[in-house]
Amino acid sequence: SSDWYLIAHNGALVRNSKGKTLYEKKIKPEDAASLIEKVEILRTEDLHKGNLLVNYFLEDTLFSVKDESVRDLREEYVNKNMGRVQYILLPMGDLKELPPPHKILTIVRKGKYFALKGFQEAIDEMLKSREELFVRLSQPNYFEFTNSDVTKGTSLKKLIEKLGIYP
Repeated sequence: SSDWYLIAHNGALVRNSKGKTLYEKKIKPEDAASLIEKVEILRTEDLHKGNLLVNYFLEDTLFSVKDESVRDLREEYVNKNMGRVQYILLPMGDLKELPPPHKILTIVRKGKYFALKGFQEAIDEMLKSREELFVRLSQPNYFEFTNSDVTKGTSLKKLIEKLGIYP
C-alpha cells in the first residue's frame, strides 16, 4: 500500500498516512500568549463583542472559544469543512494554558466593517513587536496566524527532502 502525506495548518504540520509527524513548526509560546491576550481584550470591547471567534489548532485537535454569541461562526466554519472538524470548547482564558499551537484562526463576523477594520488595526500594531508571528487572510474575515517560517511551499520542500526526492 502506498503512503500519503498531509500538509496541515497552512504548512505548520506534515504527517504521513500512519500519523507520524514528519515536520512541524509551532507558534512560539510567547507569541501565542500575546495574541490570545490581545484577542481576549478585544472581545470585551463593544465593537467586537459577539463578533470574534477564536480557533486554536494543536496537532489534530481544534480548541474553540466557549462563547454562545459566536456559535454560528463556529458552525459555519465546521460546515465549510464538511463536518470533518471536531472541536473542544474552552473558556478564552484556558487557551493560554495549552501547549503552543500550530495555528490560531480568528474569524470576524461578516458584515461588521468596523469590527473587521478595528481588529486588523489592533493586530497590525501587535505584530510590529512579534517578528516570528505571521498572519494571512484566507478569506476577508479569516485571520490565520502561524509561525512566520510556515508556508505550504516550505513544508512541501521539507517533505521532499525527508523522502529523498531530488530533481
